[in-house]
Amino acid sequence: MNNWKNADNKYAPITLANGWTVEIDAPACIGAGPCTAFAPNTFQIDEHGKAGLLDSAELDTVEAIMEAAQSCPLMAITIKDAAGKVLYPEM
Repeated sequence: MNNWKNADNKYAPITLANGWTVEIDAPACIGAGPCTAFAPNTFQIDEHGKAGLLDSAELDTVEAIMEAAQSCPLMAITIKDAAGKVLYPEM
């Protein structure tokens, strides 16, 4: 059983301890999976072939989570800082 951060919406934004938010654009996600290799405690492919956000995200470093976002071939992962500024993908 997966331990999704938000059981009602596993793609919904989560907030990390440093204030960053991580969100998955589920319609854009194709389940390629490199995010799961870079940050396996944060991302997991669900039963629909989409990346979801796990409740163990704090076990990955923010650097690993950023690398995971940057590895997504469709830029389906958005990371914002504590002030809401988009860190990735850069605007």
